[in-house]
Amino acid sequence: MRLKVWGTRGSIPISGKDYNKYGGETSCYEVTSNSGTSVVLDAGTGFRKLGKQMLQDNRNEIYLIFSHFHWDHIMGFPFFPLLYMPNSIIHLFNVFNIEIGIDDMFRKAMSAPNFPLEFRDLQSQLNIYDTKLEDLEIDDFTFDKIALNHPNNGQGIKITEQGKSLVYLTDNELGLDYANGSSFNEFVAFCNNADILLHDSEFTKEDYKTKQGWGHSYYLDALNLAIKANVKTFILIHHNQDRTDDEIDAMVADCKRVAKEQNSSVDIQAAFEGMILDI
Repeated sequence: MRLKVWGTRGSIPISGKDYNKYGGETSCYEVTSNSGTSVVLDAGTGFRKLGKQMLQDNRNEIYLIFSHFHWDHIMGFPFFPLLYMPNSIIHLFNVFNIEIGIDDMFRKAMSAPNFPLEFRDLQSQLNIYDTKLEDLEIDDFTFDKIALNHPNNGQGIKITEQGKSLVYLTDNELGLDYANGSSFNEFVAFCNNADILLHDSEFTKEDYKTKQGWGHSYYLDALNLAIKANVKTFILIHHNQDRTDDEIDAMVADCKRVAKEQNSSVDIQAAFEGMILDI
């Protein structure tokens, strides 16, 4: 299994000299099986760059799963170049509990006056499946989900292949209970012994004082989950749109300090565009 990061910013894409190290594209993560099948988690603006790379690599098929449908996780979809190529095959999975289907949602998003082309104008072969995440059969991957603590809900995703596991918990608030979400202990059980945990780490302690209920976590709460769950590698994701490279560096350093104090051997990194990890 291989992870490649195409976008890790939260809320809106950004650019500028203070954001070069970690990048400014919004959420998009590609997980590739040992035999080469790509599953993409979320279609933020990083999804466009993934499509350009696929064209260079002569790849024309992809599987796309969404954690939820807030703008920063879908805004790259209409700009994915393979959508406009008849020989492309894109599998979309409606595994998130919403009242409308994926096709209905994108018909609404890609309609006048919001977008110049309609969803029906897409030329690729779009296969849309309504299924439970845990029933998906993609290569040797198996999937599990957990309810996120986030406004309008969301799902955390675990991908396992040959005993190796990756957990993706974006847009998740560990500091507050949600009626339709999950408890801290449930998250610990879900992440137990994972090889990689990608977890929302948007807020500092000062941020969180005024943003409780926004559906995002104080980064040391996310680290605490990683330590309690005995994960091997903890990766900070969903960087705040105003968080500079130096500030993210400081968050990583603080996490390493706390982990050392707790005698934890967890590897700690912050996601950046182009990051590749083999599991």
